[in-house]
Amino acid sequence: MKTNSNETYSQFNPKLDLTFERIVDVPKELVWRAWTEPALLKPWFCPLPWKTIDAEIDLRPGGMFRTTMQSPEGEEFPNIGCYLKVIPNERLVWTNALLPGFRPSTPSPTCGDEQADFKFTAIIKLADHPNGTRYTATVIHADETGCKQHAAMGFESGWGTALDQLVAMVKKASDHVYPGPREIQRDHHHPHRKSAHPARLANVHSARAHPTLVGAKRFYQYDF
Repeated sequence: MKTNSNETYSQFNPKLDLTFERIVDVPKELVWRAWTEPALLKPWFCPLPWKTIDAEIDLRPGGMFRTTMQSPEGEEFPNIGCYLKVIPNERLVWTNALLPGFRPSTPSPTCGDEQADFKFTAIIKLADHPNGTRYTATVIHADETGCKQHAAMGFESGWGTALDQLVAMVKKASDHVYPGPREIQRDHHHPHRKSAHPARLANVHSARAHPTLVGAKRFYQYDF
């Protein structure tokens, strides 16, 4: 299979990967900004009643993607990852298997007996659609255990609910809410945080199913 310097191809593996696709009735440019600007990421990134109280984004390959999530009980869980690919308004790829600068991450402590420290890479694709934006989220895992755990936590329902919150925020917001982005963006006000492993990021995306969520569609080839 041919590749070029801008594309890396991989086969979808139903034993290791999860994906879903939605058509959302907002422009892809605003979906992109909601993913890449801390002030716009925080309101939607966790399904309520969880909250994202802190975010730092260095939007470039090797740059930091860091969030701090807060449970309804007030516990704080930081998560840190690394961007792999950034194509404005089209594709965003990040992973919790690497720290900023592409440095391999170390195993994280568990967050309860039911948790496991699994790694994944997320691929967000945006494309124009007559009704707005074709939104595709694919998450690839290192092993079957991690994939099964992510699915059991509620990949479809959780990531779908977060997307619904994103769309609602975009529709509600007026133009002045969207100032121009900066290369490195920080929005953090909570210095005291409880340590957590990357699986927590997946766990908070499993809040509840949403009736408008379209069933997952399998794509047997994708590129990032």
